[in-house]
Amino acid sequence: MATATHDEQLSWERRFAPYAAAAAFGAVVLHFAAVVAQIPILRDAPSTSENRRYRDYLLSVHDHGANYLASQLLVAAASALVAAALFYLFRATRHRRPELPAFLRYLILVAPVFMLIAAIVTQLNAQDLADQFVASGDHSNAHAKDLVKDNQSAVGGGLGLAGGLALALSFVLIGLNAMRAGLLSRFMGVLGILVGVLLVLPLLPSPIPVVQVFWLVAVGFLFLGRWPGGRGPAWETGAAERWPTPQDRAGLARPGGAAQEPEAEPEPESEESRPQPASRKRKKKKRRR
Repeated sequence: MATATHDEQLSWERRFAPYAAAAAFGAVVLHFAAVVAQIPILRDAPSTSENRRYRDYLLSVHDHGANYLASQLLVAAASALVAAALFYLFRATRHRRPELPAFLRYLILVAPVFMLIAAIVTQLNAQDLADQFVASGDHSNAHAKDLVKDNQSAVGGGLGLAGGLALALSFVLIGLNAMRAGLLSRFMGVLGILVGVLLVLPLLPSPIPVVQVFWLVAVGFLFLGRWPGGRGPAWETGAAERWPTPQDRAGLARPGGAAQEPEAEPEPESEESRPQPASRKRKKKKRRR
């Protein structure tokens, strides 16, 4: 990939900013659509009890297989749009900060592909197991557990894990370097890193990835230049510049570095330097005479 000149890069960013923002907003819409597809599943939620978990899961897949598949495909499609927004930020960041590893562009591209294949393979395998379970006549939890444990798709699981790790690493490294390049505020950079961590360690179990959704909406407005108080100067100059702090925006410090020194107060005038009234000057002359 040929390196773009400074002007070409800024022109590219202006041209593709609306598409990157649309990808970020579209990913949010698809995440909510995936939750809508899960409503029938959630309404007949499988039991989480160890004595019924596997049995209820396979029965749920058998009854709502189309909803499971639609939900998985929508999440995978959302990941593709997330990757598009990340690629835009990756290219903008790497132009200003060459330290950002070039191999990330490949991780961004392959992550949604892996996740899409994993979603299809995993769901088709689960549907097949559910059909076997119902047809077997033995609807015990032990039988369901044996089916699931012995027939898990290694391909689906492996590709899903690889895609998730690739996307998570992209979030962490791009969030960190975009923050250092001045394209993201410290808050948004740290939040992007947190999104990557939560992709690997789902510490906030929820049908909607709340932190990721918030980050996507925020960067969508950022790409469009509709950031409250204005974006960092790095977006306009094409060079790495520190994101202005609230003190910078208030005019108390220069955006590029150290704070401005307050103007020195004028020293109080001495008696001799003060202009004297004409009457006092005449009195002094008379005394000298």
